[in-house]
Amino acid sequence: MSLSVELWSMIFELVQASASADVGWNKRQACLPVLLVCKDWKEIAEPLLFRTITISHNKAIRQLTTSLPLRHVARGPAASCIRQLRLTSMAYWGPDYRGPDYRDLMSLLSQTRNLISLTGLEGSFRELTVLAASCAGTLHNLDFTLAKDECISTALCVLKEFTSLSQLSFYTPVYRNYSVGQDAADIPLLEAPELRCLDLGARMEGAPSTTVTYFSRCRFPSLTELRLHDLQADELSTLYDFLSYHGPRLERIQFGRVNASIIPKPLFPRVRHFVFDNMDDMDEEPFPPGRWFPYFPTSVRHIHLLVVDIDAPELYLPFIDEVQKDRAAIHFDFIHLDDPEFSWSRLYEDSPDQAGHWVHFALRLKRETGITVLDKDGLMWTMAKPN
Repeated sequence: MSLSVELWSMIFELVQASASADVGWNKRQACLPVLLVCKDWKEIAEPLLFRTITISHNKAIRQLTTSLPLRHVARGPAASCIRQLRLTSMAYWGPDYRGPDYRDLMSLLSQTRNLISLTGLEGSFRELTVLAASCAGTLHNLDFTLAKDECISTALCVLKEFTSLSQLSFYTPVYRNYSVGQDAADIPLLEAPELRCLDLGARMEGAPSTTVTYFSRCRFPSLTELRLHDLQADELSTLYDFLSYHGPRLERIQFGRVNASIIPKPLFPRVRHFVFDNMDDMDEEPFPPGRWFPYFPTSVRHIHLLVVDIDAPELYLPFIDEVQKDRAAIHFDFIHLDDPEFSWSRLYEDSPDQAGHWVHFALRLKRETGITVLDKDGLMWTMAKPN
């Protein structure tokens, strides 16, 4: 080889990454043909095949758990090459969902000693304990959902081991039954100095949950993004000290159900991005209603909607009138339609008629209010980035 191993590795990483977004298996594993060229290329490229693993059902977990110990690459066990693990089936929270086979899952987690990102993990303190023993020092992104009938406090107790996290999602879905265990005030706190994003899908039943109470005591000096799936009076009271400490550094905040009138605007002097899960769940309106505008911090420049009714662009036209009525109270410049299905290119190709209506909406909003509409990729209807 005329190039160094490092350069070849970078080249093969680009080859693999360029096809990773494609759903076809052959394209997703673009480095497979490289393995057949020569021994040197195989030694460099083979670990990339294990870099990102996506699992969608229990059978796949069992197969991977069984086969991983038998697979070796030039640098050692194949399991040591795994950097990202995505458990997509674990994201389903239906009441009849029985969850994964936890024995296979723990066996898999015990083998991933260089893991950087784990998403879709559903389980209890047992899975978190195995994960901490395996890769607490390398894990930067953890997305965890507490399984039904498990104890909240025992799971929270294990979090203190993950001091290298930069992003944490901790979900306790509202419709599941949990035991509480020890008082939240007695649980050792997570100290993660590099944590930049915290996502709390907390269980609220008339009083602040153990999860909210626990995190209200934590302090993360690098935190710039906070996702709150509930913000009502009780939660705000519990989180007030937390928000007072972190608020001045927050740049992005996300709401699920929110009472806009209690948004503590003075606590968020630097927030530039307001993100909303689903406006229909909160106010039966697709956009934040005009009466909300005075409660937005003046620093906000971007409004993000994670759910968009793509087939009904006419529902969004009244928003233009809302803005015109109270333009002086509005400081944001961009509306991001961040629904995973909303992209201008897809609309132009698949739904030209709908695309025309959305372009009309974007043109009117820009012409009459100065606000720019962007798709999930941050593009204007012209397929260009905003200035």
